Amino acid sequence: MRRGQFVLGTASTLPLVGLAGCSSHNPLVPQTGAGAGFGSQAVRFPADHFFAQTQAAGSCPVGPLLKASLNSITGFPDKKLFALLNQVASGKTTVPQAMVAHNMLNKYANIGNVPKPGYKFSFPLDNGEHFDTSIEWRYLTLSMPLKGGGLVSVMVNFFRNALVPPSVMPSLKPVERQLYSNSVGVTVELPGRPGVHYAWPIYALSGCDVEIGNPPFKMVLGRNFLKGTNTIFPLHMHLEDPGDWSVGRPSCVIDVEVEGTNPYFLQGKDGYVGPQDEDPDFAWYYMSWPQQKVTGTFTLDGVKYTAAAGSKAWMDHQWGGGKQQKSGPIVTGTGWCWFEFQFNGNQSLTCAVPHEPLVGGKLPQFNAGFGTYVDNGKYFLCLVLMQALAYTKSPSTNATYPSAWNLQILPGDLTNPIALVVTPTCTVEPQVEWMMGINEYSEANCTVTAQGSVGTKAVNLTGVGYCEGVGFEDPREQQARQMAYLKQSLT
Repeated sequence: MRRGQFVLGTASTLPLVGLAGCSSHNPLVPQTGAGAGFGSQAVRFPADHFFAQTQAAGSCPVGPLLKASLNSITGFPDKKLFALLNQVASGKTTVPQAMVAHNMLNKYANIGNVPKPGYKFSFPLDNGEHFDTSIEWRYLTLSMPLKGGGLVSVMVNFFRNALVPPSVMPSLKPVERQLYSNSVGVTVELPGRPGVHYAWPIYALSGCDVEIGNPPFKMVLGRNFLKGTNTIFPLHMHLEDPGDWSVGRPSCVIDVEVEGTNPYFLQGKDGYVGPQDEDPDFAWYYMSWPQQKVTGTFTLDGVKYTAAAGSKAWMDHQWGGGKQQKSGPIVTGTGWCWFEFQFNGNQSLTCAVPHEPLVGGKLPQFNAGFGTYVDNGKYFLCLVLMQALAYTKSPSTNATYPSAWNLQILPGDLTNPIALVVTPTCTVEPQVEWMMGINEYSEANCTVTAQGSVGTKAVNLTGVGYCEGVGFEDPREQQARQMAYLKQSLT
């Protein structure tokens, strides 16, 4: 992934807005001994700790699929781990077990259909699933001011992982070779109360247990679903969690209509994100729909609230993967910071800043990335320079996540960089989420201000968005948690 060259401007001198405190009701804090991290022998947690219990089994026999994936691998360097994964695949394998085991294979599990530059998108076909790629997801965020006051911010991922390529078990339907999951975080700010964040348990389902359609577009994962039209929007989104008061998490229902008020734009170079050569290790096709009007309701512990004017959504659709690794060490320790901002005046920004393994748990002082700036439907690529101003420790692991940022954005037709100050509504501490193979990451909803100029016109923007941090946990700690999960689930 290429990185742009920057000359530091004024962003690092902008004042930092103070962080608002939020309480945490995260049901996924592990049950450990005092001071024990996941790397410690003291760690203990129930085998179903990270997953919604009602979705733990699934009707598809995922064990044979996982076994076929393992049989396609040669040269895996960790023989002890490989033996454990084969043990998991040889039993009555549950969907969560298969998901964690498959994730631990890392690039050895890729099915090899890697995106290439110059792809010609075709709609409505490309609104649907691409089963012959390793991974695919739809990421949606909601910013919902409420009638009578208050704000609800929602992040949800609908993930798909391919266990095996079409050439393996060709008698199966394409969807039956897949695993699906949801990762959901909800931040609630009601008048006169401190903000609170809820991280829902992961939904994990086999391809036999989902409803997929296109066109019209449909994706139903248990209680959570997206149902749209031949062009996706208008899109009905329903998310539901029965809650668990034993860990302080109330029931929650999000039921909204997302209108097609803005067109999609293609991320990267004409929708392609990845190394610009003919044999990249990893790449994506990537499209986004910003600034979509939202109507609907939010119900918390039986009390229903209605979305007010100004409610908006952002949706991403990505699919791709990498070539299968054949030898060498398991590649770990890399990740990214990702941002999406929806400004007043129908202007939007998304940017990604990749990072290598951390030093002392932190990023270098300045980090280069890329993004797309959107002004009322017109979009263009930009370079990004990110400075992490503060870090907050995860309540669940030893990881620390960036919790305040300065960004400089330099699109091609800007005479000066746009400087952004990004402030989470809550500190990142209670905003840890879990996805797929019980990988920890952060999703912080935020407010943002921007100053700069587009051409000769000065801009002074305010807005809302989300700030994502992936790959900040020590890979050894992550592997210890995954191995502990699999061992406990076998007993």
